[in-house]
Amino acid sequence: KGFAPELVVLTEKLFKILSSIRSRGRFIDYFIYEEPYVTFEIMNEGHGVEFYIAFPRKIEQQITKYIYSIFSDAEVIKVPGTNPFQEGQRVVFSTLALRKPATTPLPTFDRFSGEPLAELFKVLETVEHSQSGAVQFVIRPAPLDWNERALREVESSATGRENGVAYDVSLQEQRRDKASRPVFYTNIRLMATAPSERASYRLLHALEESFRSM
Repeated sequence: KGFAPELVVLTEKLFKILSSIRSRGRFIDYFIYEEPYVTFEIMNEGHGVEFYIAFPRKIEQQITKYIYSIFSDAEVIKVPGTNPFQEGQRVVFSTLALRKPATTPLPTFDRFSGEPLAELFKVLETVEHSQSGAVQFVIRPAPLDWNERALREVESSATGRENGVAYDVSLQEQRRDKASRPVFYTNIRLMATAPSERASYRLLHALEESFRSM
């Protein structure tokens, strides 16, 4: 319990390493399979909030090695795939999307006074035994030239005005900072199940609202 900024620093190291995991081999393999994906899940199937990480079997040893190298007291336990779907339940989904260009930064942990995902945890902790709620972050490394293209876009807009409006210098610095960091293509998926459609949508809406501060 509680927000530990030092763990964020370690997690940033993990993401930097994950950004280096790329397809190797023939071009046709990359064309078909693209870069390896990693999924982080926060879920409550009615018996408490749990955390999972899922990835292709071919990179299992790499991922496990990286986690242990950064989080020395971690324990990686292989578990069967989770199944939050129960017979007769109403299942609803949604995905989150950016409203602004990808170079526009989202608020990071250092701009929050407390735990950035506190609202999400509050919602998941209210899930009842007859319900399930989950958030998936599915990531894969962006193309190697993404950062270069993003920096060019940021610099080209730093001309004193952007779309006819004076731009925010602080925002420009944040965009440069984002463009200089490891970047992932990311899908954020939300899922809720409950005995009734109304209850499912109520839970899904609460999950969506927990990201409002982002």
